[in-house]
Amino acid sequence: MYDSIDVAPIENYINFNRLIMLDAGIGSDLNSIMNHWAQIQRFCDRGEKDNLNRQLANYRQALTFVVSNVSPKMLSFVTLIHKIDGKVVDDFSDENMAEILKQLSKKGLTVRIVECFLEFVKKKLTPNLKPTN
Repeated sequence: MYDSIDVAPIENYINFNRLIMLDAGIGSDLNSIMNHWAQIQRFCDRGEKDNLNRQLANYRQALTFVVSNVSPKMLSFVTLIHKIDGKVVDDFSDENMAEILKQLSKKGLTVRIVECFLEFVKKKLTPNLKPTN
């Protein structure tokens, strides 16, 4: 495992950030869907058509993730894997990352383990973020 996304190859870094942003903005679980629905109701009540359309698109995508058994958060974990059984992980297509999660799940990987590790990595990343001029 890479204990920091900063030491992972650039492709991993890009994928990690893409997936974390997808999870933060759209999500892929029941809580995300409920949050989108609450936002949709608020935008309807306020007549905010542009915000409503954007929120409906996010709601649709969250539903698609749930129905398709896709979790950007769980996939982001795969970008932090350096080797599995001594073999370097270098295929970060969505399909391969999903297969890796499936294999690791069969070996005992749990959501709690993934979330704890992601929190560890995020805490290491946050202090290193500096504004650019």
